[in-house]
Amino acid sequence: MNDIGWYLHNTFKQMGPFHTEEIIALIDNRQIDVNGTYVWKDGYEDWILLKDDKTFVDPIKNNYNQLLDINSASYDELSNVLKLDTESITNLITERTRNRFTDVYELTERIGLKPHQLNNIRKLDNITFGD
Repeated sequence: MNDIGWYLHNTFKQMGPFHTEEIIALIDNRQIDVNGTYVWKDGYEDWILLKDDKTFVDPIKNNYNQLLDINSASYDELSNVLKLDTESITNLITERTRNRFTDVYELTERIGLKPHQLNNIRKLDNITFGD
């Protein structure tokens, strides 16, 4: 799988070329929105969603089926999954060192999330608050 020639496109920009392994690393590190990023390489008629490309289905399934613990995740993991601004992620990390979060509503109250942010987090099925 050491081929180069993959291009990525999201609503902001087009990037590439990438090796297959580079894209898999982005997936593994949750540094890419698999639901909003398109992929293309020579031989493709058009751009397709990354999550629908057969090359990346297994890496996405293996990585995104894992739960993210809000109380222990790194800054980058929180940022990539929750899609919150820098200040909110920093507040989350500060607050959880004082006292662990138990649910999304407590998280919302303690770090001051807006209603649309709460709704976005509630839609996620891959987060947990630990034991």
